[in-house]
Amino acid sequence: LHVTAIDAAAKNIEVATKHATETGLLSPEKSSEASDASPAAKDKKGSLQYRHMTADALATEVGASFDLVVCSEVIEHVSDVPLMMQHLVSLIKPGGGLLVTTLNRTTLSYALSIVAAERILNLVPSGTHDWSKYVTPDELRNHMAGNGLQVTRLIGAAYNGLSDEWYVVPETSVNYLMFATKPREA
Repeated sequence: LHVTAIDAAAKNIEVATKHATETGLLSPEKSSEASDASPAAKDKKGSLQYRHMTADALATEVGASFDLVVCSEVIEHVSDVPLMMQHLVSLIKPGGGLLVTTLNRTTLSYALSIVAAERILNLVPSGTHDWSKYVTPDELRNHMAGNGLQVTRLIGAAYNGLSDEWYVVPETSVNYLMFATKPREA
């Protein structure tokens, strides 16, 4: 298993590197390498590489293609979703998949993610979310289909703050996950 994790925020890469080092996923001597354009930390089981960059920057690298691309809790912060989807799809190998997790644009998602999480409970800084950037499942499905992907799974997710756990739920009115595959080349 070879994993390349990217983030546009250097602080997130720093936190992920620290966590991976503390949990034994990344050896201490390799953690200093886990930065922009670093070599991967390798062992017999695979590699883990953290890079401070955006999806569009990674998409411009020759040979950058992956069996699975995961875009988790990012789409709802992006100003140009169609362009972001183009970059993500360009990173997927034929026959590979794209998993997106995001917030739906509903009244309930506004109440829970902005009013409750930001303004009342202070779980995330105020202003983290812009409800107008949230993407509905139909919109995301259309973006995926417009880039040649076949959506195969849509599921809802809910967070339990008391247990600090996520659960699969039957509805997608707040958080949801969508999985799509890229056709194999003929």
